[in-house]
Amino acid sequence: MEKVEEVSVWNKKKIIAFVFLVILLAIGIYFFKTKVLGNKSFSPSDILKSVKGTKSVKEENKTQENLNTNIQKAVREKIESLKQEVSSLNIAEIASSSPQVQKILNDIKSLEQIPQTQVKEICKKVCGL
Repeated sequence: MEKVEEVSVWNKKKIIAFVFLVILLAIGIYFFKTKVLGNKSFSPSDILKSVKGTKSVKEENKTQENLNTNIQKAVREKIESLKQEVSSLNIAEIASSSPQVQKILNDIKSLEQIPQTQVKEICKKVCGL
């Protein structure tokens, strides 16, 4: 058997076209980096610092904390004002303001006009015994 030698032929047109494309690609990458991305560094720490949203998330957390403290202060102030109002209330006014209590008070006042013999029976009716 005969040995067949393969001879590779380099085509000069293909080599020149390949080199030209590589140069165009390098120029395109450089243009993209400088014009579109600007003169920014691509180190990992710089990328993390330049990511949009990291600052806003921190500010949002601070805003949320401030909002929570403001809400807590408002609730405490409201509770304190309610405590002061409750402490200044008159118990007699509270007891007499209910319609049911008003009815009972009126019934008791009307007992003064009834003779002593019937008062015991009426008291039992009023109190529900």
